[in-house]
Amino acid sequence: LPEESSGLSGECLSCAKRDVFEAAELASQQLCATELPAPTDQLSDASRKRFEELLEFLEMTETPYELARELISRGNVWSETCFELLVGEKQIAWGSRYNDLAKIFFKTPLSSSGAILRINGGSGKVTQPRKETRPRFAFVHIGTEAKQASFALAEELRQARLPLIQNVGLESLTEQMHLVEKANPPYLIIMGRKEALEHSAVLRNRETQQETTLSIDGLVDRLKTVA
Repeated sequence: LPEESSGLSGECLSCAKRDVFEAAELASQQLCATELPAPTDQLSDASRKRFEELLEFLEMTETPYELARELISRGNVWSETCFELLVGEKQIAWGSRYNDLAKIFFKTPLSSSGAILRINGGSGKVTQPRKETRPRFAFVHIGTEAKQASFALAEELRQARLPLIQNVGLESLTEQMHLVEKANPPYLIIMGRKEALEHSAVLRNRETQQETTLSIDGLVDRLKTVA
């Protein structure tokens, strides 16, 4: 396209002939990224579904967000949803999902993402990582209603500092239970369509197989007594 009809600089148009990603980054630096095609308009059906699920998760967990069309992931590795974390105007982390790459190394579908953290420290001391601890709870969802209800519940448990594992990217109960077996938590929280509609969940002691149906309203306090 001619420079005057595209809204992009001649430098961007020339760069696009050899590397469209580099040209897009250049357009962002020159503050003309609004002239680029909107990424959300170019999604496949599968990608659009994943993107809608991501937005739904952010809404359910009341996580503030803003769509940033200038975020670009170059190369063939991080080719899915890009994200950055900001504190004020300062970027502290940047990353992307790479589910398609993870398929090469794992036999079952696995939701995967990576991020780069920006840490500014004055002491220069390296903090030893905390020892990995066995999670106390695993959450298993069955059906769309339970999956949606689990978003807000998982955020409540996180804020209460209750160690929980869950993979919202897996729909299959068999695959979810496979991850539970690997993590081996003492308790299992189960929510199906019936529980989601009744605003409840089932707490199972994996050692005794004893099950108790609990209301979501008091679930966090109850789990604290067994954590």
